[in-house]
Amino acid sequence: KYTSCDFKVNESSEPIPRDDSVVISILGIKLNDDGSMNEELVLRLKTGLELARCYPHAYVVVTGGPTAKNNPHVSEGGMMGEWLIHHGLDKSRLIMEDRAMDTIGNAVYTYDLLSKFYPQVSSVVVVSSDYHVARGSLLYEATLRLAALKTKGKKLKVISSVGAKTENPGYETIFLDAWSLCMVAGIDYEMLSVELE
Repeated sequence: KYTSCDFKVNESSEPIPRDDSVVISILGIKLNDDGSMNEELVLRLKTGLELARCYPHAYVVVTGGPTAKNNPHVSEGGMMGEWLIHHGLDKSRLIMEDRAMDTIGNAVYTYDLLSKFYPQVSSVVVVSSDYHVARGSLLYEATLRLAALKTKGKKLKVISSVGAKTENPGYETIFLDAWSLCMVAGIDYEMLSVELE
């Protein structure tokens, strides 16, 4: 059950479509050593599931690879998908990506799946932790644009984002933002630093 569709959504100038042209992308986070999900990942899933209930025609992609130190047989995406199905998401709406090891990989592999199998999808809503959602969306958008350019494929754009409310102050800094974008663009951050001085 859910009580409200009044999300704190960071929207662009266009509203979230109410059809199957949108995908809700829930970003994974490192699994516990035994392969179980940590509380923060479950918060992301709860937020994503509530958003999916508010947009019943949207697809939901879960993304994340095998990050459990002592259990290489499970992935973030696999565990997340199982949780969503167990909590009521229709299996036909679920898209599972289980290779990515970071946010850039989340976007690369998601782009690949969407462009091959879901040609109707053109918009992405990113769900992450509140402290990570700004950088995550920035990286996701940049990576999706570069993937479309590289493959001469369909352009997908991030139109909104939702941050799962955590008690975590996070670790995001302007340096991390800049370094991450340099990584996406293939720029040596140290060389860029020298040129900017």
